[in-house]
Amino acid sequence: MHQFPFDLNELPKPAYLVGGWVRDRLLGRQSKYLDIDFVLPERAVSISSTGIAPNCCARSK
Repeated sequence: MHQFPFDLNELPKPAYLVGGWVRDRLLGRQSKYLDIDFVLPERAVSISSTGIAPNCCARSK
């Protein structure tokens, strides 16, 4: 499995990995950059404004 720049266990539950990363894996492609998108069916707006998890990812403002 690909190494992500954060621990997937820090994502809120449930969270679904979608988009370019999934497409590239299904087609056997290697992307030049990490193209990841998540769907959060609950509290997506509040989580996006506060961050996924305190120690997860660097955010730009």
